[in-house]
Amino acid sequence: MENKPKVSVIMSVFNGQKFLNESIQSILGQTFEDFELIIIDDGSTDRSLEIAKSFQRKDKRIIIISHSNKGLAKSLNIGIKSSQGDYIARMDADDISYKDRLMKQYKFMENNQSLDLIGCSIDVIDECGKIQSEKKQYTTAEKIFKTKYFQSPILHITFFGKKSFFEKHKGYRENLLYAQDYDLVLRAIDSGAKILNISEKLVQYRDFKEKVKPLK
Repeated sequence: MENKPKVSVIMSVFNGQKFLNESIQSILGQTFEDFELIIIDDGSTDRSLEIAKSFQRKDKRIIIISHSNKGLAKSLNIGIKSSQGDYIARMDADDISYKDRLMKQYKFMENNQSLDLIGCSIDVIDECGKIQSEKKQYTTAEKIFKTKYFQSPILHITFFGKKSFFEKHKGYRENLLYAQDYDLVLRAIDSGAKILNISEKLVQYRDFKEKVKPLK
């Protein structure tokens, strides 16, 4: 890539072959095109790496990092360190981003430079992609601050933030097995970071019984 992209989309995948095609396609089909998609294959034993490589051969914006299983936090931190964009967007290997997600989040951040990290509301879909429910997120700093100790006020799969934000807070704490995103948000808010949600639903979160979890 001759010029640095404005946005780096970071996706870690572990044995995610079932829905990986859809997830990657939802990023490549974005109306906002100035991005790189960093796919970290975290020691998959299925066809995940093969699928990612098949997309990479067709689209030079895709960067693949493959290593033995290290867990989600370590994989995401590796992706952050490798990223070239001014902004970082999170994406999971079984979820779907609506086609205008990156455009709307990018424009919102550009128009609100004091913010460090934003999220959005989501639709919840089942294994077949049918919408089952929605999750509306708080959109005021006051409500986000009040709820931060009861639940994460911003959903991990909707993260869109300045790269400098992730660097300042040293990314995800790798010694935590769960809720690394919640930990990052709490640390950031307590240190004065400005975090907000936009009201629109820009991501589909896939919820199903066999949802693959990282080994570590």
